Amino acid sequence: ALHFALIAVVVAMCMFYYRERPRGKEGVPAKKVKVWKPEQIAKYRVNHKKLYLVILGEVYDVSKGRQYYGTEDGYGGFCGRDGSRAFFTGEFTEKGLIDDLSGLTMQHIHGIADWRDFYRDHKKYKYKGVLVGRYYTETGDKTEELNKLEKDVDNYKAFLKRMEEERKQYENCNSAYSDAEGGKVRCPYEKYPRKSIHEAPDGEAKERCACFTSDELKRLPELNLQARIELWPNCKEDSRECQTVPPKK
Repeated sequence: ALHFALIAVVVAMCMFYYRERPRGKEGVPAKKVKVWKPEQIAKYRVNHKKLYLVILGEVYDVSKGRQYYGTEDGYGGFCGRDGSRAFFTGEFTEKGLIDDLSGLTMQHIHGIADWRDFYRDHKKYKYKGVLVGRYYTETGDKTEELNKLEKDVDNYKAFLKRMEEERKQYENCNSAYSDAEGGKVRCPYEKYPRKSIHEAPDGEAKERCACFTSDELKRLPELNLQARIELWPNCKEDSRECQTVPPKK
């Protein structure tokens, strides 16, 4: 009876630390994932034979990259903690190596998620589980904060895709700048320059100069563009060249 009781205890402990859940990109099979506590992961820093890095709550063994992660300064600060914010800020200090992304734009967070994909796809850096805290619960489930973050990242990716589709359809203007003449944009092939302003889901504006034919400009409402199209200031509607920055006096 005692033997079976011990087995039951071991099974219960395993169920607490491991659970079936998907990881990585879509389509990756479910694996047993270890749930780490901060005090457990903290020892896997530069003075340990194993180096464990955490990004957005996901734990990776980067020991095979010791030349990058094996020193106290620089990338070594990512080990033994979730320093997700520093993947954008580059602030490798105790104050900067934190998991809090508040105040960052969707573009910045999208960039951090790209770093997470880098580790997910890396052949040498092995996935080791998730860290309890801001992004994962003690049972290994995603927190509300992580669910919102990933939804925001997906929305931003969709925004970038639509913006790229429009960029391919309506080419960029040629641009030039000199102190004597200032900044100018110009379109070839009987096309005309316009400001193309894309507003990201968080309200951040992305601006470029795009070239349109006269027929496209007449049919702008029908084109159903994501971008807002404006004429450059002090530029005539039928001009193929527009001043964007005045010359230096």
